[in-house]
Amino acid sequence: MLGLRSTRSLLTGVARAGSIAAVALAFLGCGGDFAYSMNGSPDAAAYESTPDLGAAPASDLGFGAETIALTNPAPLASDVLAATTFDFDAMLGDAPDRLEAGITITPRGTLTPLAGAFSWKSYSAGYKLSFIPSAPLTDATDFVISVADPRSTFAPPLLHTGISTGSHPRVTAVTLHAAGAGAGVYFTFTFSEPMSTQTVIASVSVTAGGQAASGHALLDAANSQGGYRFDLDAGHPLPAPIVLRIAAGPGGATALTGVALDPASWDSPTTASDGSFQVIFSSVDLAAPGAIDLSWAPTIN
Repeated sequence: MLGLRSTRSLLTGVARAGSIAAVALAFLGCGGDFAYSMNGSPDAAAYESTPDLGAAPASDLGFGAETIALTNPAPLASDVLAATTFDFDAMLGDAPDRLEAGITITPRGTLTPLAGAFSWKSYSAGYKLSFIPSAPLTDATDFVISVADPRSTFAPPLLHTGISTGSHPRVTAVTLHAAGAGAGVYFTFTFSEPMSTQTVIASVSVTAGGQAASGHALLDAANSQGGYRFDLDAGHPLPAPIVLRIAAGPGGATALTGVALDPASWDSPTTASDGSFQVIFSSVDLAAPGAIDLSWAPTIN
């Protein structure tokens, strides 16, 4: 089934108010408040939760599970083209027009969402829902994408993420992995757009307990989206805090466009005192038995 809705302006109103209500939501992929990023000593205000910004299940309010994922552009992507259609995969209890009033795509720092039209197509697992803006996206602009839960104005949003037009490289995810008992320790991390591999590898460093930790950066062969990893050398103590830093600015990591990495990732306090990007894992015991996977993702207000 294929449907097309008439062009209209997306409204905020109750949908936006409902999207920020304080109702518990168990996000897929959530790593909890394990990591924080800041310029100095630990501060509770700097702790970062790690929601999966691509898709999240709504709390079951008696209407069955509903999920929605942004499939194009990728969540947190930058260098997005101005002539972009926003595509979503949705699993719903009924037709996707229930979602339309609650979908807002808003230039960051403004209160006026984009105007445009919706189209949708049903398939065996749900719906393909698309939003077609009525005009090209403004260049060099951040956009916040939010989808309110249509079942309740008090529920958290089904989706809350962002994208950027123009080249604006940011770090979009960091995970600290360990096999247990101090073995197999490495970081994986991703960016919002394709990066110059040489500049990234030369710009990554790790400290443990305030001291430089030896290791090496490389492309993450397991990540088809062009992610990176930093493998720490075995046989050395790695006391907390464990800090991953990526140099930004002149001489630091750059995108393929030549634009330097932005050390501030959306609304997360990730800019170190030297201007680099950093994420701090403050209370991890890498000597403990058992595997560890601690994740960080940026906050978008």
